[in-house]
Amino acid sequence: MTASLLHSLALPLSRRSFAIPHQRPNCKFKIFVRFGVLGLPRGGLLKLRYVREELVPPTEEDLQGRSNMLDKAYIGTDGMDDLERQLQDFFIEIKTKLEMGNKDDAKDLLQANYESVKEQIEDGVKGIEQAAVMDIIALGYMGIGNDNPLLIPPLMGMAKVFTSIGRSTKAIVIYHRAVGILEKTSGKESKELVVPLFGLGNLLINVGKAAEAETCFSRILEIYKEAYGENDGRTGMAMCSFAHALCATGNVEEAIHMYNRGLQVIKDTEYMASDDDVLEKMKTDLAELLHVTGREQEGRELLQECLLITEKYKGIEHPNSVTHLLNLATSHSRSKNFVEAERLLRTCLHIMSRALGPNDQALTVPLLHLAVTLYHLKQNEEAEVHALEALRIREDAFGMESLPVGEALDCLVSIQARLEKDDRDILDKLKRILSIQEKEMGYESEEVMITLKKIVFYLDKMGMKDEKLPLQRRLSILRTKFKQKIPV
Repeated sequence: MTASLLHSLALPLSRRSFAIPHQRPNCKFKIFVRFGVLGLPRGGLLKLRYVREELVPPTEEDLQGRSNMLDKAYIGTDGMDDLERQLQDFFIEIKTKLEMGNKDDAKDLLQANYESVKEQIEDGVKGIEQAAVMDIIALGYMGIGNDNPLLIPPLMGMAKVFTSIGRSTKAIVIYHRAVGILEKTSGKESKELVVPLFGLGNLLINVGKAAEAETCFSRILEIYKEAYGENDGRTGMAMCSFAHALCATGNVEEAIHMYNRGLQVIKDTEYMASDDDVLEKMKTDLAELLHVTGREQEGRELLQECLLITEKYKGIEHPNSVTHLLNLATSHSRSKNFVEAERLLRTCLHIMSRALGPNDQALTVPLLHLAVTLYHLKQNEEAEVHALEALRIREDAFGMESLPVGEALDCLVSIQARLEKDDRDILDKLKRILSIQEKEMGYESEEVMITLKKIVFYLDKMGMKDEKLPLQRRLSILRTKFKQKIPV
């Protein structure tokens, strides 16, 4: 029983805990970590610009005097009421200009306010004020009601801004408006459609509408085939974008085929430099798909190619090689080639430690990978050393009760259980993991269920029946919910 439980404790590192790629300045380590970002407004409330009604361009003095719609807003308990009032005034002025037929004046006013909002958002201010003003600007552009291609740049800009502030539905509507205008003015096969279709397709993938996204990228591919032919580098790029969309819809084999075609066209035409970052990303995406379908050797060959190109153009042990080393190590671990995985991970740690120092949180990813690899190689004492070091760094970087700390603890528990460390200490660590998972993932997550299984085992082993029974009942309920059996 003990041996089999220890096997269940030897959990592989889950990429779900590394949700956000974090890159240090001047360094291309694509290390996955989980962290929170608190964006604080800078510069006070949003300032909207009026535009003078005269046909001559407004001076800077004019803009300062009249255009800053919220300059006199009160920042206090009644600040929101004042904001609402001035937003209403803005809306009424736009509506009045349109009703009077002054579309040029309305466009100037909308454009000035759009630029102001864009500037605020680029400075990190993404509050309800920005969202409210963008809604009015979008309504204004929709209200202009013509299909003038000159509307495309502001429409595209607004779509990007709405995307950046989490207003995906509004952004999709605006992208569709831009596509519709270009279809009417330039034709449904126009190359001008590529940019809005590309933006729309990427957004649709991000919001889970992969089938609609596939249509966008399919159209782009057909436009490029018609314009440049099938053997042009631009068409090759479109093939790879289409492959990405096919993958999102679950058509993995077709996606692999399309990636291979696109990459071959790009190579044959020498459309991109062999060390281009975008080309590297496409190769890595294809390698991941090959691993998913069990074609791990083909995937490794692509990853090895990326590593060799990086070493050729940037030098041996350059920081840019870290991503490829980690990917290759993961690939070899999947194939149970732990000796090669260990070598790659040690090389990776050497490069990162030299570049970042011994206490950077980015080091914890290869540290934990190495700990798990050594665990599989039965080098448990050294595995424990690396897991403890990763735990220390993460506690300092993320806080004692953060999810990255919970993951490091989970790895450490697996190793210490095999080393037959003190049961009480292991139980305390498991309870700490459970507390973190409940806070970060919810009380009924699968991760919580797995940790409960381990806790119940140790409580039973230590004869703590009174504490075990309520947790055992809770575990039974969760098992029923997930309808799956955890190996024991």
